[in-house]
Amino acid sequence: MVKLTYSSDISNSVGVGGEIVKSASELKKQASTIFDCEYDALKPPEGKTGIHLVALGEMETYGFNRNADGWKQADCKDRCDTFVKHGHVYQHHRNTDPKKSIGEIKAAAYNPEMGRIELYIWADNEKAHDHLERLEKTGEVPFSMACTVPNDRCSVCNAIREKPGDKSECEHIKWSLGKIAED
Repeated sequence: MVKLTYSSDISNSVGVGGEIVKSASELKKQASTIFDCEYDALKPPEGKTGIHLVALGEMETYGFNRNADGWKQADCKDRCDTFVKHGHVYQHHRNTDPKKSIGEIKAAAYNPEMGRIELYIWADNEKAHDHLERLEKTGEVPFSMACTVPNDRCSVCNAIREKPGDKSECEHIKWSLGKIAED
């Protein structure tokens, strides 16, 4: 099952979805020391633009996103490197062919103070032109993350569903997805 999450899915308190980085001092200010390297190691080459992104927030701090998906703190800590290993930067969820990527993920880190995963990407100036222009003008571009998961697990009864609408889908997922129970 493919899951999508947008930078706007999570609480505004998670932080900015993405911000163009133009200097070492900006990266230091935005990302503190979470990437554990100097700016020169992340400085994009000619033709690329560096962007600091908030990928997602842990569910213990921010709760579930608008799709009722959540990522446990332990998974955020232990698996943030999979963004660099397996991720690419795409547009419009065309995420099956790495040749259609508009950028690459150069660094990923779990920020324990903020309870979130942050990324540093290089966007190709030509391929990502419209996104970069919008980000420069408005300060926000709705970035999204897609991941493949084997199933969903209900947080109420622990039922597992392989895909939306399958026969093992419990009543909680079917009728109350994303709702907070009275108890």
